[in-house]
Amino acid sequence: MLVRRSLFLLLAAAVAVPIVAQDHPSDRTCVTGAATSMYVSGMHRANAPRLARALAASPPAGVEMRNGMFVVQKTPANSLLDHPNDLEGKSVVFAPAGADRYRAATVPLQYDTNVGTALRMFVNSGAPDWTYVRITLTAVKLPLFGQSVDTIYLTAFNSIALSPPGFTPATQYDRMEAAFVQGPTIAPLLMTSRRPATLNLPTVYKRESADGIVVTWRAGGALSYDVQAKIAKSGEITFSYRTLGEVTWGAVLITPGVGAFLPGLTTVAQLDDPADDVAAEAPESARAALDIRSVTLQQVTGMGGCLLTIGTGATPASMVPPLGDGIIVKVTFGDAPALTMTLLWNSEAIVTQPGRAMRDTATAGISGNQIQIAFTVDSLRPISTTTPGDRGHGPAPAIDRIEPARVQRRLCDGCGDGARR
Repeated sequence: MLVRRSLFLLLAAAVAVPIVAQDHPSDRTCVTGAATSMYVSGMHRANAPRLARALAASPPAGVEMRNGMFVVQKTPANSLLDHPNDLEGKSVVFAPAGADRYRAATVPLQYDTNVGTALRMFVNSGAPDWTYVRITLTAVKLPLFGQSVDTIYLTAFNSIALSPPGFTPATQYDRMEAAFVQGPTIAPLLMTSRRPATLNLPTVYKRESADGIVVTWRAGGALSYDVQAKIAKSGEITFSYRTLGEVTWGAVLITPGVGAFLPGLTTVAQLDDPADDVAAEAPESARAALDIRSVTLQQVTGMGGCLLTIGTGATPASMVPPLGDGIIVKVTFGDAPALTMTLLWNSEAIVTQPGRAMRDTATAGISGNQIQIAFTVDSLRPISTTTPGDRGHGPAPAIDRIEPARVQRRLCDGCGDGARR
């Protein structure tokens, strides 16, 4: 079914309202650190007047008041990343089922205790290659992604890559972020460069034979894990999870990389925007990143996904907003709630949409001087307002593709909510 709707784009600068910006930790993954404690204390001081007013009012539906605290029950909508890894003590076998797919089966643990040689205990030294060890295979060539591979990269992120790995500013991979991993990747427990202070970087081990290769990652600390990837010369891949402990995240991923999907990108619309037309109220520190120069919307053929690329007048170094600030991109499609991307000062990009859990439907990031948002086409459908006994809009139809002729231009460089056009 083809649903015809109009796409509108709005780029706006978030108001700089750091609650105690000077106390804000650069990375809050360690929730018990001194910097986090200072930040939380500052938030309490700043919000004390509002808390008193809130306590005097009735809590909204779905919220319970207990001893002066608001308690919200966990739901898929408010616990977006609550999808714990439960593979400890198990293995997952991926048997080739054609040139571009595998048949997966979870089986009892098949961990190989002969892990071979310790290659590196990863440490962030700041060197360009600190994240990986380059390996030239001599006893076997591996049939991966239509290639006969004899050079691999063993990474600090629990993956085997066919090219030097890049970085992602995300805290962890969700389904959409995993779909846009840059290069061919095989990972039993793919993590990003961001991690809690109590989780050490792993030590990587390698054992090669004429039958294939075994790669093992072991990380210690208060949080620890011991995981393994075995690639046989037949092309069969086995992921084994000896221990995971309290590590309940990490993506299980086999992908040829986003480059395999790029030939399937169809340009739906391309819009140019005049330079230096940023709204006067935009802060000087973010004006270059808010100066929209082009907007390109592409659809991934056969995947039901879209890629929105916003070119700006910034340099790569000036794309990230200053500490405490953010850049907000809003994309609306017909009657659907707006997709909102917030780019933070630590390069993290967060995508939200009212009424939907976005974990598996959208992701975003920066590439050079461009902002890119990837999302599923079906996330653009209106959300049903039908309730029992109500004549609402009813279930929203699925959207197969976007009709190019219906994409319209409506841009605002650096406008806040009160200055849209």
